[in-house]
Amino acid sequence: MENDPGTASPTNAPGVSAAAPLPSASVDRRLERRAAALLLLLFALICGTTLYLMYARGVFEATQRVVLTADDSEGVVVGMNMTFSGFAIGRVQRIELTEDGNVRILVDVPRKDAHWLRSSSVFTLSRGVVGNTAIRAYSGVLSDPPLPDGAVRKVLVGDATAELPRLLSSVRDILQNVSTLTSPDAALAGTLANAQSMTGRLNAPGGALGLIMGNPQDAARVMAVLDRTNTALASVDQLLRRTDGMVNKADSQLFGPGGRVRRPGWWATAAPPWPRSTACWRTPEAA
Repeated sequence: MENDPGTASPTNAPGVSAAAPLPSASVDRRLERRAAALLLLLFALICGTTLYLMYARGVFEATQRVVLTADDSEGVVVGMNMTFSGFAIGRVQRIELTEDGNVRILVDVPRKDAHWLRSSSVFTLSRGVVGNTAIRAYSGVLSDPPLPDGAVRKVLVGDATAELPRLLSSVRDILQNVSTLTSPDAALAGTLANAQSMTGRLNAPGGALGLIMGNPQDAARVMAVLDRTNTALASVDQLLRRTDGMVNKADSQLFGPGGRVRRPGWWATAAPPWPRSTACWRTPEAA
């Protein structure tokens, strides 16, 4: 039935606003497609990031396993690197505890870096003072046979903190010895006091002689003996000088020119006291 023009409808009533139109089905489908595309893009980003991280960690790379055994694995964590000459050539994949209480450290080494490991290679596990731990490989002879896959090697552990207790004990002993040496009743203090006393006596008027003799009276006696000895030596020197003068004078009187005793060979230069025609005279040359 048609409405009476004169009758007002509820929608056309004064003071009542018209209702907003409802969204259509095409708009809903466009929003759903956009949300689905955004979700797919986000999923692709997550998958790509996961694959890249796996590739960066060498999940898809061919590796060779090395098993390292140690007494304990303190400081070793899964994912830490094993280095060779400062370069990372392997990564710890798993840490196991054996039945005998030892530790097995499983390290995966890429095939392209496995040629650095030889049958004579040495593996070390070093722990620093500040707590940093490092696994290192050393190959002295690169011409040795390569290390086989799954090889088990004993790792040499070097812990710097393990030496701290012994070092502290040694320092404590040294300090105790120094304290004993420097104590007032120690032998070193007595030696220093004696040295100081000796230095003072050396600087005293008696000097080293007083130090050797022990008392000033004996030192004075020794000095008097030395003085008398010097006087006696001076007297002997004068006596020798006089004796030497007397010997020289006697020599000049006896053997000098006009002396009383002729020296050997006087017959060749001086006339004999008797005539040469004497039958008993014969010169040494004629004899």
